[in-house]
Amino acid sequence: MFNLRKVRPVPNEKDEQFREAIRGHSSDAGVVEAMLKDAHSIETARSSDRRVAALDETVRGHFGRMSATYSSLLQIAWVNPVLEGGTCIEWLESGAEEEPIRQLRPPIVG
Repeated sequence: MFNLRKVRPVPNEKDEQFREAIRGHSSDAGVVEAMLKDAHSIETARSSDRRVAALDETVRGHFGRMSATYSSLLQIAWVNPVLEGGTCIEWLESGAEEEPIRQLRPPIVG
């Protein structure tokens, strides 16, 4: 992938403010642990193209709920290649334009 120039290195920097916000987001230790385990995905996305491709819909939901109080998460697009199949690949290949359906958002209640 490196030889094909399909991989681009990005800085690997922990955002302690973000991680503290995760710790304060939920009183459920399991939720916090899951979010901290995947925090690097959000941190990397924020320092690059604001896109995450991951299979974990549960943690996506946690970050979506957190976006109600941590607004920089609203800029993150999250795609699941297994659930979206070919449409995900097409979206990525066509430039991964911002689409509201892919953005992290709090759940709609009602």
